[in-house]
Amino acid sequence: MIVTSAQVVLTSAQVVVTYVEAVVTSAQVVVTYVEAVVTYTQAVLSNDEAVVTYGKAVVSNDEAPVKKIFDRLPIAEKAAT
Repeated sequence: MIVTSAQVVLTSAQVVVTYVEAVVTSAQVVVTYVEAVVTYTQAVLSNDEAVVTYGKAVVSNDEAPVKKIFDRLPIAEKAAT
């Protein structure tokens, strides 16, 4: 009877270990979710960087026509400028 009682205690301990493993699995799922959020944030930042680059390109394009107009001015006006 004593041996049987000990076996019951071991079985109970195994159940506790199984419960702890389940908790660890749940924590892993949370970490995966956080990584997904970080990836989404990085994607949004990359999109913002692309817009900024596009804005720089537009500014460069605006500067180019100004330079062309300046080249068409008479030499005297260029000197005055």
